[in-house]
Amino acid sequence: MVVDASPGLRSRTPSLTRDRVREVWPDRWVVDGSKFERLANWQAKGALGSALVAAHDYYVREGRL
Repeated sequence: MVVDASPGLRSRTPSLTRDRVREVWPDRWVVDGSKFERLANWQAKGALGSALVAAHDYYVREGRL
């Protein structure tokens, strides 16, 4: 509503609409992967946190981050 009320903001952020804000709100990012696991017959071997740390360490080691 703030973006819609200010013409200056609307012209600088034309794609930031009320619908877009609802789409990117954090509660929209929760996903249940159980259906994928069942259909693909796949299950993660580790926790997300440790996988992210391992990915970070790899990219640092390779000089890409």
